[in-house]
Amino acid sequence: MYDDQVVIIGAGICGLATALALHKKGIKSVVMERSESLRNVTGAAITIRPNGWRALDQLGVANILRRTAVPFQRERVVSLDGERQQEISLYHCVGETRCLRRKDIIDTLYAALPTATVKFGCQLESIKLDPHTTKPILRFIDGSSIIAKVLTWFEYI
Repeated sequence: MYDDQVVIIGAGICGLATALALHKKGIKSVVMERSESLRNVTGAAITIRPNGWRALDQLGVANILRRTAVPFQRERVVSLDGERQQEISLYHCVGETRCLRRKDIIDTLYAALPTATVKFGCQLESIKLDPHTTKPILRFIDGSSIIAKVLTWFEYI
């Protein structure tokens, strides 16, 4: 049984980014992923706006991702009924707007983490609070368990 860890459930974009942010601050964490490998084959593209690029800069991965990102010069906003359209130039926006493949984000975040931060094949069975410490006890279907200091859960939709 592991004890007193920051535990993140789910190795998607949010889980990996959270683990990397904690690592940058010197806080050790473990990411528990139920699949046997990274889930980097689903999803197509994600638009990253200026605030997102600032966050990626803070994580130290923005320059790597800029190499594969496609910059946007303008965007078109179409109303749900299709009757109104508006084209907006992004030259006047402060900062950059680019499109990335989800796979590139996942792979880059994963590569930036220390080895063995992500544990694969860890399907969560239950979470209970320790009656004495009120810390969460995570039990996995393989019989292992972890007592966590902090638990964060990112669910795939």
